[in-house]
Amino acid sequence: MTAPSLWDWSSGVYARPGAQRTLLTLQDAHGLNVNLILWCAWAGAHHAEPDGAALKTAMAITAEWDSAVVAPLRAVRRALKSGVAGIAAEHLRAEVKAAELAAERALLARLDAFSQGALLPSHDADRAGRARRTLAAYARAARAAQSPGFSISLLEEVIRLTVDSSVEG
Repeated sequence: MTAPSLWDWSSGVYARPGAQRTLLTLQDAHGLNVNLILWCAWAGAHHAEPDGAALKTAMAITAEWDSAVVAPLRAVRRALKSGVAGIAAEHLRAEVKAAELAAERALLARLDAFSQGALLPSHDADRAGRARRTLAAYARAARAAQSPGFSISLLEEVIRLTVDSSVEG
């Protein structure tokens, strides 16, 4: 079975009820990147479990693009949400939001391309187990558990929303 594109799969996951809230909580409160969370679940669900080197590379790809492109766009979008100096900038905010989404799509395409050469096909049916271990390895590497209020139940919710909910592909 060929894995779906990371973008298509992630878009389907993000549209599921509760996904946005869970993913943004992990990002905003615990320092995990939404795109990398989705990559971990997708990689585990559709490939053999990524090794430490593959995870480290995916984290580096994400960190570089996020700090250079996505995070600055997100900061501008959030600043425009409340208005700047009393200027209503909703149209500009919508354009920045579209640029942010395009930047995230470019990141997911880069992670997808990296995965095609770095991840092996899976030979077992334990999709949820692989996704769970990959996500847990990322959370450990990012030291998410050290943030106040972090709970493994948030990671389990990601598994429920992705692999356990039979997101197709």
